[in-house]
Amino acid sequence: MQSFTEKIEKLTKVASVEKLNWSYRPNGWTVKQVIHHFADSHMNSFIRFKLALTERIHTGRPYNEDVWVNLAIFRNKKMGPSIKEFDQRPIRFGFCTSGT
Repeated sequence: MQSFTEKIEKLTKVASVEKLNWSYRPNGWTVKQVIHHFADSHMNSFIRFKLALTERIHTGRPYNEDVWVNLAIFRNKKMGPSIKEFDQRPIRFGFCTSGT
């Protein structure tokens, strides 16, 4: 069975620039932006989780997704680094909770 990461890598490697820049609704995010956002969102949740474990009084820190999605990395066709994040996050969450 293919992992989510493998499926996304396979689909994005063969997708045209036009398809990667496609948005399903007016003023919506493109396929590239959604993929990069997914990685950023998971990184943020991991950092927030670690902060909650280590701070006596934790205050959730928001980030402006609509501003982040317009950063240069989101316009980049190379999504590999963001896609690679998909499989790593659950592993790192496991390390935080297992005590090993």
